[in-house]
Amino acid sequence: MPNDDTPKLSALPVDRLLEKIAGDRPVLPAGGSATALIGATAAAMGGFVSRIARRHAETDAAGYVIDPIMEDFDRLRRRFSDLMTEDVQAYASAMEMKRNGAIDPERVRLKMAGPPEAMAAGGMEMLVLFVGLLPHTYKPTKADFAVAVEQAKSCIDSAIHIWRASVRTSDGMARIENLCRTRDDYYGRLCPAL
Repeated sequence: MPNDDTPKLSALPVDRLLEKIAGDRPVLPAGGSATALIGATAAAMGGFVSRIARRHAETDAAGYVIDPIMEDFDRLRRRFSDLMTEDVQAYASAMEMKRNGAIDPERVRLKMAGPPEAMAAGGMEMLVLFVGLLPHTYKPTKADFAVAVEQAKSCIDSAIHIWRASVRTSDGMARIENLCRTRDDYYGRLCPAL
């Protein structure tokens, strides 16, 4: 969760948030915060599509499948909103560690890798949710469903770019490669429906 000395970026009006991302100060929301914004939008769209699917569900059994998916999208939207600020905090903390002469550069990189790894994992969780929601999607929201899936994939891809820049261990790289394979598998399941 964001701490008290960093304003919560998700509370800003969209125009103001975009101005901050476009700014030139050393510690600003940048790629990580923009990635979290994509994730929050994908989760919001997933919530929208699942709510419409729930309203038009033809059986109670479909509702039992859709309800937890809808709740998970809401949870992920809130998590990504927090990650917008957490990413800025992690970067600021890592830069402070460097200024204070952190002896272990790997510790600094790990500090910066936390939010992007969480974003990639959250984006992957959304792809799994979309696979579960797919058979229940209300046909008039098919384009919205496709937009949400593409945003979730974009969130994963962007987070992986940032994460790769921070990770130097073979274990970290193996986790990234495993996530890429899993992303490709789930995205491949969704592509024919898009």
